[in-house]
Amino acid sequence: EELLDDLGEQIPAWRVSAQDELIGRGAKHRLDLIKALDSGKLSEGQETWAAWTLGRMAGWPSDTEYSFGKWSDPSSNASLNLRVQSVRIWGESGEIEAFKYVAARLDDKEPRVRFAAALALRNLKELEPGAEKPLLDALAAETDRVTFYAQWHTLRAMLKAEERRKHLADKRGGARLGAL
Repeated sequence: EELLDDLGEQIPAWRVSAQDELIGRGAKHRLDLIKALDSGKLSEGQETWAAWTLGRMAGWPSDTEYSFGKWSDPSSNASLNLRVQSVRIWGESGEIEAFKYVAARLDDKEPRVRFAAALALRNLKELEPGAEKPLLDALAAETDRVTFYAQWHTLRAMLKAEERRKHLADKRGGARLGAL
């Protein structure tokens, strides 16, 4: 409880120390963090730090994977901040399952979640062939300029120029523009 309070402190060193202490204590506090995040009673700062603390804990068991997947979903009761942080954490996780959660958020209603998904997708390593398809679909339908720009740069990072040229024949204007 005291460590959760420290995650919301104004002094950055306290937040870092609280996070390091929770990570050091390991899995026995994982469920406490999940319950605190599920409660919806944390401030935005506490929520952000608690989510990243959970994301940094060694070995992602199924409860953590389930939680970030659940919180990133548009139908969840999670705050917008927790949804965005969950997508960002997936992008940094290195987990095999991350792609399906991140790619699914590329068509979210909320532009901030789509933006986080574009950046998270760029951070994922070892994507399978065809991983650009959800991104091209998102580019074709994107209405937010900043999010489109992030998606465009992600596509540029994912595909070489020769591979992007193949998509210049796409019937969707946004996908063609993204392939430039």
